[in-house]
Amino acid sequence: MNPRQLRHGLAVLLQYNLLFYQIDPDTEMALYEANAQNAYNILRNGKILEMIDTSFGAPAKDVMQSLLLLGQTRISDLVAAYQEKIDQANKAVKPEADDDDPFAEPNGVNGDSHAVKKLEKPDLLVKSTAQLNSIICRLVEAELIDVVHDKTFLSANDTLKLVEKEVLDTHFPAGPKGAKAKIELQEKIAEGLRKVRGESKSLKRKLEQNGTASKRRKLFMNGGVSNGVQDEDADPVLDVSFPQLCVLIVC
Repeated sequence: MNPRQLRHGLAVLLQYNLLFYQIDPDTEMALYEANAQNAYNILRNGKILEMIDTSFGAPAKDVMQSLLLLGQTRISDLVAAYQEKIDQANKAVKPEADDDDPFAEPNGVNGDSHAVKKLEKPDLLVKSTAQLNSIICRLVEAELIDVVHDKTFLSANDTLKLVEKEVLDTHFPAGPKGAKAKIELQEKIAEGLRKVRGESKSLKRKLEQNGTASKRRKLFMNGGVSNGVQDEDADPVLDVSFPQLCVLIVC
């Protein structure tokens, strides 16, 4: 492979979170390691989509399938892609019957053959950006979608080393001295690891603070509808500038 092909291959693998990487601050060289777990999870996509369809419905399955195909994406890009589909569907109109066409079919009203044929819109599963917003909220609450951050692409071992270095530099610049200090070091490392894991749950916490999850549970217990209409207004509009989303495969 030439350098261009190599860069393209690495970019695709990173997009699908199939590589861990770390940039050496001294040499500025990138070190890569295969993410074997995520590579294996690709084989489970069919079962995952089947579970989403059963638990959340066909529209949610459509959104999850889009994320699986993209690997990861920004909310703004996902909204733009679905809005384009919706706009195209709204513009999908069959040509009008030609007034001079002798083969024009009557419309059944007084035998008038010069009628405009009905709209034929594609049958979209996600019919509005409000519905898309609601679906994303549901999948985030179920921890099936995660937020991507810079440490997402670090292996567990590299993450541990990074957190350990940060703790030592901040709290123990001269190194831990004594049994008590060593215990405190391990506690702070554990706290740092929890903080790293919590970064991907920032969107879920935002929804929980909004009270969306509890509202949705009440709605779901009532059949998932409110006055016959899905209560999409219960969801906060997600900030399109929010960091990227990725699919979190739950084992």
